[in-house]
Amino acid sequence: MKLEAPDKKNKLKVLGKKVFSQQNEILGKYFILDNDKGVATIEFHYDHFEDFLDQNLGNGKARFFTTDFKEKLRGIVQLIPLVYDVNIIFNIKDYDGYTIEDANQILEDNMNIHYFNNRIGLQKKKRSAIALLIIGILFLISNILFNYFIEGTGTNKLLINVFSEIMDIAAWVFVWESVSIYFIDRAEMAVKTEKFRARIKEVVFKKPKDYLPVNNIKALEEDIKDSKSKEKEEK
Repeated sequence: MKLEAPDKKNKLKVLGKKVFSQQNEILGKYFILDNDKGVATIEFHYDHFEDFLDQNLGNGKARFFTTDFKEKLRGIVQLIPLVYDVNIIFNIKDYDGYTIEDANQILEDNMNIHYFNNRIGLQKKKRSAIALLIIGILFLISNILFNYFIEGTGTNKLLINVFSEIMDIAAWVFVWESVSIYFIDRAEMAVKTEKFRARIKEVVFKKPKDYLPVNNIKALEEDIKDSKSKEKEEK
């Protein structure tokens, strides 16, 4: 099969913003896209609720999502153009003793703990950026003072220039690193958590009506056998 180049010319408008028509068409095969309301619905299908819960962490029914599931969820949401809000539907056959309310609480807890952890990370990045900026400014001031006091002392000019250049480079390296952390790294962290969270408007846990867990099926089969045996005894 020969892969054709993606169509980058044709676009359509969703809530006044342009998106690639081909991208929209492809995503529409996998997700439900409401172009009028700007909402994309993502459906997950699992046999067991515990399939995406970490069995090694938690207390009782309080469980964390697995790292793989969190990355999968974030990655899928990122596939959707930013013009769309996102609704998520979990179709789970067997909740393994959990209720729908339990599932909603676990989801909310996981989202909130990730949010607070991210806020701590943002604060650390902010403090690091400020510290680096201060160091960079100190290098710049030191370089200015060095050139001021060294002038006229008869020191080799080549050495003065080399040392001054080193201090100047070091200063701008610290300043640039500070700017990079404060504006770029923090923005990436915000996108991964806060903006990701803001895009998700509704989460629904469902259970297929035509599904019976294995233990229920066995119990049903035993009831049928018992009823048949009782009928035979009565006859």
